[in-house]
Amino acid sequence: MSWLPKTLADEEGGNAMHQCACGRRVPSDMMVDVTALDASIRRIARGGSARGDVPAADYLCDGCRERLIREGAITRESFVRALGAPRAVTKKAAKRDAARGRAR
Repeated sequence: MSWLPKTLADEEGGNAMHQCACGRRVPSDMMVDVTALDASIRRIARGGSARGDVPAADYLCDGCRERLIREGAITRESFVRALGAPRAVTKKAAKRDAARGRAR
């Protein structure tokens, strides 16, 4: 099953370069809309704490997504589920999490 989350390119209609909260410059089709994620996770992605010492990010690059998952802030399954992925995609993400020892 093919599924892609909403990106900044969907909103802009182009593929311009943008600077992510982490400092990377990436095309807008790599900036995923994460407004559906809990604000505490979105603040951690910007380098702050979950308590709110920095504003929550609305878009994150693939590197930020992978860092959040690798560091245990969120599982891949929870990430894609929050972004509206269909069941087949969340199941595949759950298997990937389990294979890497990341519990729900």
